[in-house]
Amino acid sequence: MLAAALAVAGCAAPPSLEEARLASPSPEISSCAQWFGALDAEVAAAGVRDLQYAAVPGFPYLRADRFLAGSAGRAAARPAAFEALADRLLDHDLEARRYEIDNLPGSVVEKWSGMRLEDPREAALRRSAQCGRLLRDRELAQPETRSALLRRLALAPSPAPGRACKASGSRGPGAIVRFSPPPNGLSRAAAAGWLRRGEIDALGQAPLPEREFVALAATYAPSFEVAVASDADRFGALRWPRTAVRPGIDATEPAVYVRRGYARYEGHALLQITYTVLFPEDRIAWRVTLAPDGEPLLFDASGADGCYAVVLTPRAHLRDRSVAAARELPRLLGEQRPLVAVAAGTHDIEVRGVVSGTDSLVRYALRPYDELRSTPTPEGRGRAAVGRPALDDADRIAARFAFDLREPRP
Repeated sequence: MLAAALAVAGCAAPPSLEEARLASPSPEISSCAQWFGALDAEVAAAGVRDLQYAAVPGFPYLRADRFLAGSAGRAAARPAAFEALADRLLDHDLEARRYEIDNLPGSVVEKWSGMRLEDPREAALRRSAQCGRLLRDRELAQPETRSALLRRLALAPSPAPGRACKASGSRGPGAIVRFSPPPNGLSRAAAAGWLRRGEIDALGQAPLPEREFVALAATYAPSFEVAVASDADRFGALRWPRTAVRPGIDATEPAVYVRRGYARYEGHALLQITYTVLFPEDRIAWRVTLAPDGEPLLFDASGADGCYAVVLTPRAHLRDRSVAAARELPRLLGEQRPLVAVAAGTHDIEVRGVVSGTDSLVRYALRPYDELRSTPTPEGRGRAAVGRPALDDADRIAARFAFDLREPRP
């Protein structure tokens, strides 16, 4: 009987990471495991899960994007890269939890009203930050847990691009209104200097404070030429009207929402800037991928119906022939930028060429994309206005395109 009992014990599966936390002799660890479990349950029940990043199975205090998931090999080979990876996974989770907590209904937040007699939302975020740091420091100091994290970082492949966007040359009825980006005084040489700082980063990402990123976004922003036949063709800033079940668009404030991303290519971390334009019924997205020297390599876009368009520069070539190149542009110099035409009604997109300087007195403002993850409402809570970001396919860039990263001669 003793031999049989030992055999059964030897075959029993080891406890999962979650089970080990809950059963930990450390009250701090078990309490934090309970906190994350309860918070995630409330978020799921309220339907306010933030979709910007993916959860890492077994690690409730970490979330990944495709660039970080693709950095597992680099992190396995370099201790400094692993530490940087763990820090950014932790930052992603705390960032996402901030929006989730802001978006929770007041009835849920009232349950936390006794948390140190402070603002319960801020107290909940503070508790999440404390627990995240504690679990990272305790668990990721163990080699077996570090290995488990790297194994679990793989994300499911993003879906293949949709059909090619139409380029009929007709924008339908309506007045043509051109919108220019906000002015900026940043030269391409200065942008290249900022981007080259990524060479000293453990993961290759250029450290860009928000102020620098806003300047970069203005430098590479396109001009839009919109055919306006009705109010449905007017884009602008997002607003949540009182008692509304869906947000509205304030066309008196033309705005484009920008976010940053990175794609790994031949050991380089290429900065990508995505510009999202919101119409009352749909949205379009435009993205630029930058070389380490600051020159645009590639432009791609997602249309209102999910179609996909690619615009190549002389430094980019197609590897995947299933991706149709909608247009080719010459090397962009100085203040040159693409001109993106938007059709009335359908909001089909087409690149009409290159413009430079002040091509229109009508300007749009640049706003952080994160505003769409939690927008204030008259009820005193935040509400998300978008699902998953468009053009979230950085994992496929090396398979689809070949880039010439050598700096061209002046």
